[in-house]
Amino acid sequence: VAMKVAVTPSGLLGQAKLFCDGRRTEPASDAAASVECSFDSLATTVPLFVMGNFDSLDQSAVSIAYLADHKSGADNYAEAVEESAPFVDKWLGNHREAPDSKAEVVDLPDADAAPFESGNLLLMPLMAKDSTLLLSALQLLTHLNFPSPRPWISDGLAHYAQLAFLQERGGRPAVLDYLQSHRDALLASENNS
Repeated sequence: VAMKVAVTPSGLLGQAKLFCDGRRTEPASDAAASVECSFDSLATTVPLFVMGNFDSLDQSAVSIAYLADHKSGADNYAEAVEESAPFVDKWLGNHREAPDSKAEVVDLPDADAAPFESGNLLLMPLMAKDSTLLLSALQLLTHLNFPSPRPWISDGLAHYAQLAFLQERGGRPAVLDYLQSHRDALLASENNS
């Protein structure tokens, strides 16, 4: 199943950027010009549009669109990707659908907003702690390097990569501490079902 949408931005000012289907599109300066977004696979990708005035940080493995006052968070996320990319390549290899594809990260203004990932596009507040950014980068790169139409494989490998990374860096105690820190949330979710 495929979907095409034409977006006609109006009243955009400054550095407005449009993201759709994990790709950044620069709207034309002409307010009447339209941009076509196509969503090739709706099986694991949620149609998603993001538009705003973002600054950009472009690295070899990731492009980050960040709000002007979140530059340090964008730099921290870029470092997290740089630190975790060799690990993901070593453990899972690079099986990207398009060899030149890279992750896109878009900053969210609300520090308490939950991250949301669709395809190779991640929406997340870039004001998180370094450990959160690192684990997020591991998950995003795992999804990008080892795509699967089966969510249980995609997310399972991403969580495995996070735990394997923690074990490599801090040993078994680091993994157990991480799992223990998520135990209460798991129990609460089981009690609500």
